[in-house]
Amino acid sequence: MLNSLVMATWFVPMFVVAALLALAVLAFEILMIVNAVNNASLSGTARAWWVVGMLLVHPFVAIAYYFTDYKKPRPSVQKS
Repeated sequence: MLNSLVMATWFVPMFVVAALLALAVLAFEILMIVNAVNNASLSGTARAWWVVGMLLVHPFVAIAYYFTDYKKPRPSVQKS
């Protein structure tokens, strides 16, 4: 009886943390898919490959997209 109570007190918080982490990853991936679809600087083929990759390989391709096409360095504006 005590053993199952101890397991329940550890399982519920861990489940909540895992569920919140999974929702955060899903939200990040959806954000990257929406951005890839609306990114005008990408060609149609590149856009399709990014979206298909994000749908098939989930967070790994979304992270690669974030660092390669989403978060490009902005050109610096020189003041004269």
